[in-house]
This record gives sequence, structure tokens and C-alpha cells, in this order.
Amino acid sequence: MKSTKSFNTLETKESWYTWREKLLGPLEETLDDNILKLQRDERYIHQFSEDMDGMIADSKEHIQEMENKMSEIITKRNTDYKERKSTMDQLQEEEKNQEWVKLN
Repeated sequence: MKSTKSFNTLETKESWYTWREKLLGPLEETLDDNILKLQRDERYIHQFSEDMDGMIADSKEHIQEMENKMSEIITKRNTDYKERKSTMDQLQEEEKNQEWVKLN
């Protein structure tokens, strides 16, 4: 009687483990597939990050070049303005002197 009871218990456990394996089998496959996808995504993100680091460095360099050019243009414009103002002031002074000479 005891061996029949043990046999039935073992059969029940076998059925339960078989049922559990059938349930977990596809889950394990899905999890393995998801791990592979995540690893692929990690490689993609790593590559994208490296590409972006290069682009950011290039962009910073370009921005610095543009700021330098802008500074040069502003300096040149200010210098040109001062030269034109000085020339205009001289011309106005000469004009006043010529008028003064004409009047005297």
C-alpha cells in the first residue's frame, strides 16, 4: 500500500513538473530572445553614443570657429565704423575751415 501511495505521489509530481515545463519552456525561449534583443540594442546604443560623441566634438569645434569669425567681423565692423567716423569728422572740419576761409 505504501509503495502504491509513493508511486501515485511520484506520478503526480511528474505530471506537475511536465505541466510546469510546458508552461515555462516558451517563457524561457521568450526571455532568451529578449536578452539577445537587449544585447543587440546595447551594441546599437553604444555605437550611436560613440558616433554622437564625435559629432558633438565636431560641433563644438565648429561653434568655436563661428564665434571666432563673429568676433573678427564685429571687431572689423567697429574698426571700419571708427575709421569712417574719423574720416567724416575730418571732412566736416575741413568743410568748416573752407567755409570760414570763404567768409573771411
